Amino acid sequence: MNTSAFLKSSKITLTLLISLFLFSSLLSADDQIWTNGLSQPNDWGDGDNWQGNPADENVPKAGETATFNSGTVPSAGITLANVPDVVNIIAEASDSDVSITLPARTYGTITVKALNTGNITLTLLEGTISTQAVLIQSYGSGEAKLTINNTGSGSASTTSITMASIKIISHEGTAKMNVNNAQLAVSGDLTFQKNNTNNPVIDNATDVWIEGDLKEEGVTSTTFTIPSAAGYGLQIGGTVNQAIDLEHTIINGPLTFANTGIATLITGGELTIGGHLTLLPSASVSAVSTGRIIIGSGKIFDNSGTFQLSGQTDDRLLFASSTIGTPFELKNNFGAVLDFEWVAIRDCEYGSGLLGSVDFVPDDGVVNATGNSGWPAGKFATPVDQGASAFDAFVTTAILNDGQYYKLYTDTSGGAQTRAGLVASPHVYFNSSEGMTLGKNTAHWNSSDDPKLVDSPRNYYYAYMDPQNKDENEYIIMSDNKLNVSLIAFQTTADFGEPADDLPTSGQDQAFTSIILKWTDRGEDAQIELRYSPVGTYVDFADVSNNSLTTLITDTLNAKDTNSYVWNTSALASTTGTDYYIYALYYVGGTAYTSVSKKIKLKSLEFTDPPITDIVVDTASVDSNIISSDHRTHIATWTDWDRKNNNEDLDIYVSQAPFALVDQLLSAVSETDNTKRAVLVQADLDPATANSVGWDLTAGFGLLGESPAPEGDYYLYAIADDGNGPAYDYLTISVGQVTVRHSPFFYDVPVTINPNKADSGNIDSSDVVTADTITVDWKAGDWDDNLTISFYYILKIAYDANPALYTLAKDIQNNTFEAFAMNSFGTITPISQFPETERLAKDPGDGFKRWDYYSATAVVPAGKYTVWVILEDTSGDLAAKKAEMIFDVTHSPAIVIDNPISSTDSTSTVHPYYTIAWSDVDRDEPALIDLFYSKTDLRGNVANGNGESVGGLLTNALNTAAGVTDQVTIASGYAKLTETPIDEDPEGASDRFLFNFASGNASSPIDDNVPYYIYALIDSEGDGTYDAGYQSSGLVREQGSALRLLTPAIQEQTTLDYKVKWVESWTDFNVPVNIDLYFDKSKTKTIGELARALDVTDEKAPFGIIKKDIELS
Repeated sequence: MNTSAFLKSSKITLTLLISLFLFSSLLSADDQIWTNGLSQPNDWGDGDNWQGNPADENVPKAGETATFNSGTVPSAGITLANVPDVVNIIAEASDSDVSITLPARTYGTITVKALNTGNITLTLLEGTISTQAVLIQSYGSGEAKLTINNTGSGSASTTSITMASIKIISHEGTAKMNVNNAQLAVSGDLTFQKNNTNNPVIDNATDVWIEGDLKEEGVTSTTFTIPSAAGYGLQIGGTVNQAIDLEHTIINGPLTFANTGIATLITGGELTIGGHLTLLPSASVSAVSTGRIIIGSGKIFDNSGTFQLSGQTDDRLLFASSTIGTPFELKNNFGAVLDFEWVAIRDCEYGSGLLGSVDFVPDDGVVNATGNSGWPAGKFATPVDQGASAFDAFVTTAILNDGQYYKLYTDTSGGAQTRAGLVASPHVYFNSSEGMTLGKNTAHWNSSDDPKLVDSPRNYYYAYMDPQNKDENEYIIMSDNKLNVSLIAFQTTADFGEPADDLPTSGQDQAFTSIILKWTDRGEDAQIELRYSPVGTYVDFADVSNNSLTTLITDTLNAKDTNSYVWNTSALASTTGTDYYIYALYYVGGTAYTSVSKKIKLKSLEFTDPPITDIVVDTASVDSNIISSDHRTHIATWTDWDRKNNNEDLDIYVSQAPFALVDQLLSAVSETDNTKRAVLVQADLDPATANSVGWDLTAGFGLLGESPAPEGDYYLYAIADDGNGPAYDYLTISVGQVTVRHSPFFYDVPVTINPNKADSGNIDSSDVVTADTITVDWKAGDWDDNLTISFYYILKIAYDANPALYTLAKDIQNNTFEAFAMNSFGTITPISQFPETERLAKDPGDGFKRWDYYSATAVVPAGKYTVWVILEDTSGDLAAKKAEMIFDVTHSPAIVIDNPISSTDSTSTVHPYYTIAWSDVDRDEPALIDLFYSKTDLRGNVANGNGESVGGLLTNALNTAAGVTDQVTIASGYAKLTETPIDEDPEGASDRFLFNFASGNASSPIDDNVPYYIYALIDSEGDGTYDAGYQSSGLVREQGSALRLLTPAIQEQTTLDYKVKWVESWTDFNVPVNIDLYFDKSKTKTIGELARALDVTDEKAPFGIIKKDIELS
């Protein structure tokens, strides 16, 4: 355990208490200069020891400053007594040396200054705390030094000194700090500044713990001298993010990161760590630099945290051992992370058996700058891929986004580490006129180079890259793999940079049934042998030709006849894919030359839908993994078969029959029996882009392919064509089957209830002519059957109480009520009992048109209802869907006067009665009707085109504002015509009343020539409270005679006498009436002319009088 960490954390509270003490102890005494240091012990509080002999109470106290200079100062062995806490200390030397030792106290600021040629040394003892800044400065040529001594028992002592912050500035002389076998905790920043020639130094840094930033200001070089036996050295231990901003720093000992924040390491030049570098599990270090981080050769970088390094694309960060050729060890422990980008690594031995993560890949531009070992494969950006081979042309692997250019070399030796070593060794320097220039991150070695590749010795070569700009002479890059220059090769490029046709060469090639292997060779009379193996690193002929390591493909080829071979790979292809490498052996003149290809994955096609178990695909499903949203298409999938080539395709079929061979399947395409027929789903699929296809289950069968797939169990088939001829076509059959079903279904649109005269499912049956009818809309289907429909309903409160009772269609039928409607024969029946032709709904869009919810035989009681539509196909399969809206039914009573209604009527009739007619309705209970009359027109100002009042509905308690008496209540106070209420049922003749308009009600006699209004009120509960009412138009009684002559009716003749007959009526029998009879030759006499006296000379007077004053009988 690092005891210093414990001690440092325990001092936080102490520091805060000291700060409070400082604040409360500020006194206004003058700062003083010490003058007497010879007495033993020497009393701080004696004013005689201070310049000017101040009074004892005026010597420096908390918050004040004591200065020690070239005067007499406490020297070694002299003890200062009674030193107060929280005073500020200035120790300075001018031309002579000054040495001061202070006891362990809590001080304020501490300043050590060498002003000229003299040296100043301030020694602090164990337990010292500085609550404020510590400043060490050398202005002249003298040395300013702060020494921290541990007076405890050697390195095991747990004493420590805590300082708020430290700044060491060297101007002309040297500024340094000695930490002699003690623990120094810096709670703030540790800062170095070099203004001239000498570097700031910390010597003997046994244990320096920094919680703030560690930084250099100006052009600085800093040295930490750490004893070889130091257990901790320099420790970065902040709990918040820290900046380690160093220009040129040498840490001659261990560096430990114990921080819990993120330490950002910024090195403009070089950071050299002479000891071990350790990252504890909580630590996180991120370095962005174009300089160097150097670890002591033979030392250990023990990483248990997160270590991030980042250079630039045109200026890599060098992460290297201090001695070329002598590596340091990197232990990347479990849970640790290395995350590098644009870093050159040199002489790093990656520890084996450790489980840390290396989070960089070749695209991150991290390169092998020689001398490395043990690193996981495939991490470095390298100019030569594994297995690279060449006969007459080679192209390097690109390092993407690299911003430098290089000269390239090849060498059979992998030992060069510097440019000098590379040039001094046997080498090939190719592409000398071009190299790898900026913007061109590959280079070719072919017949345009000197030496030509085709003429170069057949051997294995390392490739080296020598940076030519910012990183020149810092490092060289070495390929991780060797280039095999052979008489046979799988080349990625042809001579003069043209693309090669060789295969496999990309490392991404994939095959299933077969592949054409292609290579480049000399084309002479030489035997070629091809072999394969899951291992691609064999080099020696003995390994390549060993039947226990590689497997023979063919050994019958001759180089002068061919450079290709069709390899049947179907037996090797696996569902997950297996990587193989192709080995080519070239036998000529008693010598065997070998080459190995890039890897090729042999991967078979396997259906993943259907999986290895059978699945049911019902077109009625609402699961998008089963069927598309339009209930047509099921997605069949298979394992990825990405060949990366251009001459292959894939055909997908379905059938209920099993087939083993391609020809058997193809012959079944013309079969008419659906149980034996094979149907094409999709042809010529590109396996490089597709590994799924939609199977439309609603088409493909029938004579013209217009019928849906019959219900049944289907296999899926794939015919894979590698483009190498029918002999290599391969048939894959699904292990599991797809059971196809076509149940009735609803589309993903809501079931809606649409009353003719209401919104959102609210409906009232009070229309006395015809109640609101209901249209239920939905969209549904069944691909192989006709559908019939029915409606079911239940009170919403019952549904809400236990929705589980209504989960399945059968549950709904058993636990709810079925809706009734009128069929084509005029009979109200349950909809499920309609003739099938009236219930068909093959794919309805508008739904069933009418639900007679108010019919007397099956009235739906008033309330709020949940409604379902249920579909049933000819197989008896059911589907149910609930309407989104609530069906809210109201059966309000209503009455409408039919006569008189549209205009003012009169009673000039042959009898005293007038017929009042009305229509009424109350669909869920019997109601009573009463009639009233009054001269008052309650509706007022509601008139026809002639200005006559017309009838209409009265307001009732439900639609009248509070505080206002409704019209129904007012009308119930008028003169009553009915002595007993009239039953609302039955309809027709019972909805009539003869109004004796001659007398009216005894308490309200009828006046002549005045409009009266009839009021019909309906009481639905029979409780005497009227629920609705209607007002008629005006009705006027007219008092006058009505007379009509019966004889003579035609022209007649008489000689002696003639009987005149007539009929008359009068509506008011209380007034006596006489009749006068006249005769005249004219038919146009008026009453005024008949009243003239008889006069033969008066043409307007009547011709004669038959009889006057005949009493009306």
